[in-house]
Amino acid sequence: MHMPAFILDHTADIDSNSYYKAPIDNTLDKYPLVIISHGWKGFRELNTDYAEELAYQSC
Repeated sequence: MHMPAFILDHTADIDSNSYYKAPIDNTLDKYPLVIISHGWKGFRELNTDYAEELAYQSC
């Protein structure tokens, strides 16, 4: 993206309720799925809070 690396350092501080390789809770029949495109030249951490809120609201 032709920007200094420190520009995105703040993304490490984004709070999230997700966990890498978390075990599946088999007590529910359905789970929400939210797919968000960060756009061209975006980054995956963008809008994680919105994705979590959308998943929570769809339960």
